[in-house]
Amino acid sequence: MLSTLSVDIDSASDVPGTVLRDAARLEAMRACDLLDTGPEAAFERIVDLAIAMFGVPMAAVSVIDADREWFKARRGFDAVEVPAIGSFGAQTLGDDGTLVALDVRRDHRFRRHPLVAGGPLVRFCAAVGVRAPDGRPVGAVCIMDERPWAALAADRLAGLRALARLVEAELTARQAAERHDELKRRFSDLAKVSSDLVWDTDVEHRFVNFDTEMPGMAPLRPFALGKRRWDFKQSEPIQGSWADHLALLEARQEFRGFEYKLVTSLGEAREMRISGRPVYDRRGVFIGYRGASTDITQQRAHERELAASEARYRNLVDSVVDVVFSTDTAGRFTYASAAATQVLGVRAETLIGRTFASIVDPADHAVLGATLHEARRVPDRLNAVTVRGGGSPDALRHVEVRFTASGEPDAAGHYGFSGIIRDVEAQIVMEARQRDDTMKLRSIVESAGALILLIDRDLRVVLANRTFLAATGDPGRDISGRRFDEVVSSSFDRGILERWLAHEGSQDLAPVEFDSVLPRPQARRRIVRVTASPVQDDIGRVNYILFLGVDETERREAELQLLDAAKLATVGQMATGMAHEINQPLTVLQFAVEGLTGEIEDNVHRDEPEGFAADTLGRLRRMEDQIRRASGIIRSLQGFAHRSDKPAAFDVGQAIVGAVGLVDEQIRLAGIDLLFEPTGALPAIAGHANRLQQVLINLMINARDALNEAGEAERKARGRGRVTLRARHDAAQAQVIVEVADNGSGIPEAVLPRLFEPFFTTKPSGKGTGLGLSISSEIVRKMDGTITVENQPGSGALFRLTFPVAA
Repeated sequence: MLSTLSVDIDSASDVPGTVLRDAARLEAMRACDLLDTGPEAAFERIVDLAIAMFGVPMAAVSVIDADREWFKARRGFDAVEVPAIGSFGAQTLGDDGTLVALDVRRDHRFRRHPLVAGGPLVRFCAAVGVRAPDGRPVGAVCIMDERPWAALAADRLAGLRALARLVEAELTARQAAERHDELKRRFSDLAKVSSDLVWDTDVEHRFVNFDTEMPGMAPLRPFALGKRRWDFKQSEPIQGSWADHLALLEARQEFRGFEYKLVTSLGEAREMRISGRPVYDRRGVFIGYRGASTDITQQRAHERELAASEARYRNLVDSVVDVVFSTDTAGRFTYASAAATQVLGVRAETLIGRTFASIVDPADHAVLGATLHEARRVPDRLNAVTVRGGGSPDALRHVEVRFTASGEPDAAGHYGFSGIIRDVEAQIVMEARQRDDTMKLRSIVESAGALILLIDRDLRVVLANRTFLAATGDPGRDISGRRFDEVVSSSFDRGILERWLAHEGSQDLAPVEFDSVLPRPQARRRIVRVTASPVQDDIGRVNYILFLGVDETERREAELQLLDAAKLATVGQMATGMAHEINQPLTVLQFAVEGLTGEIEDNVHRDEPEGFAADTLGRLRRMEDQIRRASGIIRSLQGFAHRSDKPAAFDVGQAIVGAVGLVDEQIRLAGIDLLFEPTGALPAIAGHANRLQQVLINLMINARDALNEAGEAERKARGRGRVTLRARHDAAQAQVIVEVADNGSGIPEAVLPRLFEPFFTTKPSGKGTGLGLSISSEIVRKMDGTITVENQPGSGALFRLTFPVAA
């Protein structure tokens, strides 16, 4: 036989699907725990009793879920389950709970029931619903016959209902037993996992049982049984006495939270908290106490640690210069640290119960209220507000309040606050002064004639004054935050900039000077001398770079004019010697031309053509040499007078030779020897060759004048005058050194400190402007060099020029 039979779902049924699928009914059915379970004797005995009572071949006890009727016990057929829709048991789920079908083949509800349409060909069926302990229908008791019945007497139907009640009684007993077992399991599990020790004592208060899984307690069970708690070593109450506790036990009173300490049989110190109640048997006879013990050893240790920690925390809070505070939900102080005396001018204990607003200037209540409202709207977020506060109107000062809204809100949704109150009066005053100083500094910066630009570490503009904006473009534009490269095209060495930004340490960084050219559309370009200065913090880190520019266009032009004028003056001083030098080759040329003309007039070229040709060729070559000599003198003079714009690397030796060539003749005519003593190869230096020549010529002419102005006695003592040029390379210092010395009487000591001042001269009136050495000093400085002067022992003055070797 088939264990599962099917039925057409479209078969008619008087039981709506909502009854089958009712959630509460299905939950009650699952609680009975009968579906898909094995045979149980109690239910099979009820089925056997039904067959005996009614004399039918088939009977069953079934449970019904949303989709099927499942037979928990059955006799006379093999089917284990049938579809719920159209089943016999499903018809008992209604209000009546009873089904009587005398001939099911004539009942449209069961035409396609598997037990009707197939074997065993049921004709008669009677069923009574079975309800769960909560009263919800979960199944049925059913009897069936293969022949139709004429009627079913009322007493027999009552008997079938009695069988259904037997099933229900079995369900109730089953559920009660399961609940009892569950409670026992729960109690056992709780006892095992509980942090408490569950115990029983007898009438003499001796332990007869305790159940625990507490770490370290199980080994004590053999030692504890039969003992009273005051029998343990060093056992004593933490509060009160054993006599007081024993009096309570003798009075059969319940006790809670009694604490005592002891040393266990294993030598461990423990602290216990116990609660218990008296236990009586069914006759009301006292049989002992039952209760639970909690090991509070660790808890007490933690409490002591917490107390010590709280003491340390309180000491720490009291040592903080800020006021630590908390309020309730109404904004009243519940705690304030001792710093309230210093910060607010009022003792901390007098703040308790006062509202926060009571210590704030009324003028700041609005901003305080807005901040408190926002803090309550977003709890646990840090808030800050600066107000004027104090314990009294006479003690108001600026304070910063940092706080959060936390804890549990009250019925109105208001939170309490906790945080700190910090005295910021000095900070506010300082900030005000800084604002004033900033405004003053800004006015100074804006009114300065210099170009000022400040950039940060990201090379973005922080500040630019109007002078800078006017010089670089529109004075009304805002360039704050823009990249340095976008604002100005600078010749500043980016390698220096990178080294500054990477600098670490306390060493001060030196500023750097450089020239920058500002192109101006439809206007003359401007030359700016820029000083770049790194701004370092306390640890030496570069936070800003300040560019300070001075427009030197007019000064540079005046300087060039002054240099040209000085050159012209120098040329004028050299004029006699230059004329003599040029006159010599011209004289040679004149004599050669006159001699050649006379010989031609005398027909020598015809009488002695071969000798005339050879002699004329020699004369022409001498004339060519003299022309080349004159051209060289003119080229030297042109090179000296040439104005160059950009500095460049040049050969020092050639520049010195050129300077010597321009003045050697006139110095020789003055009866003075001019010597040039280079030492080895000289590397190039950077600058303008003709300006170095101007310096050297000026020094040599000054030496000539000083030697010529000496008295007769001095001349006899020193002998012939001498001017010496020396040049050498100092490889260790990467420098080129050029010296100009004479063998005169030197420079008076009182004059030496002022020698390079503009318009200072020791020459007679009309013989000097006082600008030669000043201009020479400026030329050397701009070539990154130095010029010094000293008197040589037993000889004349020595001027020493030093220049760095060109990269």
